[in-house]
Amino acid sequence: MRRVLALTAVFLLVVAACGGDDDADTTVATTTAADTTTPADTTAPPATTVSPTTTDAAGGAAEGEAAIVIDAIDFANDRIVLRNAGGEAYDLTGHWICNRPNYAELPAETLEPGGTIELAASLVGLGPDGGELGVYTARAFDDPAAMVRYVAWGAAGQGRQGTAVEAGLWSEGDFVDNAGAGLVSAGDNPVGSDDWSIG
Repeated sequence: MRRVLALTAVFLLVVAACGGDDDADTTVATTTAADTTTPADTTAPPATTVSPTTTDAAGGAAEGEAAIVIDAIDFANDRIVLRNAGGEAYDLTGHWICNRPNYAELPAETLEPGGTIELAASLVGLGPDGGELGVYTARAFDDPAAMVRYVAWGAAGQGRQGTAVEAGLWSEGDFVDNAGAGLVSAGDNPVGSDDWSIG
């Protein structure tokens, strides 16, 4: 009986942590620096807020833009590349990536300006025929204030596209027509299909 109650409590915590999402959104994984997947901890990580950055003399993110950028999604080699486009170190602690209904917590690492981190694209079920990738500062997947980067490909209407539109990170109905190829961002603030190339 205690085991049933404990499992019920775990399930309710996971559903609550997903911001009231439908039952399909309860797939949650965590990552380590080695990109291994383990069952999620039942306690949500503390929300992390990232101060807006400003452009330095060498370029980088402009004021109000998140310094972290989805730099590339390489389906052939099963990798996602995130890059710090800002002029200061960027702490990934508490950050998550999402391809609804798959979620994964990022390693608690700090990226120096220009630094990158690579993750397995399969970690959140990314595939070349269509999908999305959102980057969040907290485990609040339907909260536009927590989403800091987004890209959709293959078709419009992906699971978190509405949240990205509310966050000002994407346009309604927009997607990268990648024809099954990988994606490469064209700059430090990709917010639409025109900001992506394929290859």
